[in-house]
Amino acid sequence: MTDLPDHFFRHSFSRLVPWLVYQFGLDHLEDAEDIVNDTLETALMSWEQSGLPRNPDAWLTDVARKKAINRLRRKSVFESHVSHGWKSEQEIRFEPDFTHNAIQDQQLRMIFTCCHPSLPSEQQISLALRTLCGFGIKEIASALQSSEASIEKRLYRAKAAFRQGEIRFEIPDDTDLHPRLSSVYQTVYLLFNEGYFSSGSDQVIREDLCLEAIRLCRLLIEAYPESSEAKALLALMLFHAARFDARLDHDGLPILFLHQERENWDNELISEAMHWLEKSQSGTLSSYHLKAGIASEYCIALSMQLINWPQILHYYIILENLEPSYAVRLNRLVAQHMAGNTDEAMEKLQPLMSSSKPTNAYLLHAVHGYFLENEKPLDAAMHYQRSVDTCPSVYVKSVIESRLAKLQNPS
Repeated sequence: MTDLPDHFFRHSFSRLVPWLVYQFGLDHLEDAEDIVNDTLETALMSWEQSGLPRNPDAWLTDVARKKAINRLRRKSVFESHVSHGWKSEQEIRFEPDFTHNAIQDQQLRMIFTCCHPSLPSEQQISLALRTLCGFGIKEIASALQSSEASIEKRLYRAKAAFRQGEIRFEIPDDTDLHPRLSSVYQTVYLLFNEGYFSSGSDQVIREDLCLEAIRLCRLLIEAYPESSEAKALLALMLFHAARFDARLDHDGLPILFLHQERENWDNELISEAMHWLEKSQSGTLSSYHLKAGIASEYCIALSMQLINWPQILHYYIILENLEPSYAVRLNRLVAQHMAGNTDEAMEKLQPLMSSSKPTNAYLLHAVHGYFLENEKPLDAAMHYQRSVDTCPSVYVKSVIESRLAKLQNPS
């Protein structure tokens, strides 16, 4: 079973659910999800014993189709669906249309249906992560920094709108397209972020999630080739994906960017990322353009000493005006420190220290410690220890502990 990566099953989920919804109708979304989950569980057990079939995609499709028929019969609604597209059991036996255009159409329908403007944004993103990307409740809660109970409520309310027929399974026309695209892009970006530094898994990096986000973004670019925002988002994800092989040590623990071996970076991905970033320049400036610009400065520098920190700081200043957030402010201060404005960065860090949420305290202490390492190592060690004491992630904690250890044992 190790012959197929997790990405295959994520992709299969996002391929089969829209097709079943297209057949059943949007009011049977939960049926479609259940059938696909059951199909994937059956595959895991069957393939573990008998090995991979010659065509895994066709195997999954056939099993999902049979389970769908059985589900309809058990719910005594088979006859009512005969007149809604599933003409007869004999016709259902034929291979469904999984040509590229059909897959693209059904997946785009699902993306934009999940991101319908009548749904609150938090419901849109939760639903897309669950339905299109195959996230579990715990994964969604981690990605959105929410509780599992809240996520379950969001999903229930969103699906209630589907059951009541308030939302159609369709690709919007041009007038309704733009309001949904921002939620679509945010969903894809959250999917990538959860894979890039997983908060709900025993793995630091979940490449299957990152690859699925990249695949979805390519799908959007193919469907909407004029979207500069999608191109910038793809560039951003490719810049980060290029450093996968350099991000973990032999024990599976994260390596800080400052200490990564650049020869382990994927130069082909970096070149492709630069291509998409250049292609994105014709559109309106977005946060993805700025984030991709920042990532590009890291990747094109020949060494840590040659990184253009003033340019990165410039990007962060614009980004903070465009997308004011705690994370952006903190990263701007780090860039300010690295650009040589240490005193000003320290001065602006103090208000964040006093107004931060308890869940963010460990980050502030880690940054504070980093700023103080050279001038006041004892104070730096104190802040690192406070960060370790409050850090919720075992992986981040390991990085902070390593810096603390170097301060305490400089030899």
